Amino acid sequence: GTSCTLRCAASNDTAVCSGNGLCFLEVAYTGVLSAKCLCSKGFCGAGCVDSCSSSCTLSYRYGEDCTLLCPGLTATTTGTTGLSCNGHGICDEGVYGSGQCLCTGGYVLSDCSAQCPGTTSAGVPCSGHGTCNSNTALCTCYVGYW
Repeated sequence: GTSCTLRCAASNDTAVCSGNGLCFLEVAYTGVLSAKCLCSKGFCGAGCVDSCSSSCTLSYRYGEDCTLLCPGLTATTTGTTGLSCNGHGICDEGVYGSGQCLCTGGYVLSDCSAQCPGTTSAGVPCSGHGTCNSNTALCTCYVGYW
């Protein structure tokens, strides 16, 4: 969070998510922030500490029966079209996956389809002078900036 008070489960100063995943900030529809682990293949649980057979036969699918497609993809008669998370993120795929995208490069929204205004080449949104709302892709500028 903005004051560095949020920590992903099973994380410490040397290992994030037990060394088996990535930590990301989740914004609930109520505006509540929480830190969540996105586990690497073969790991599951809140802190990615459990070994599990979580792979789906087909990539970019998730859910108990692996029939749900990651955001950005569309099913066709021959497979899928599009890019998982619109090519701007990593999908939480697999049997235990949520289908949630972890967006990169200043991209936001549930499917990483919009880039925050003023995103720098380093992926810093709002020209480095504000915060970007991950639900609306709009900047809230720091005091003194417009």
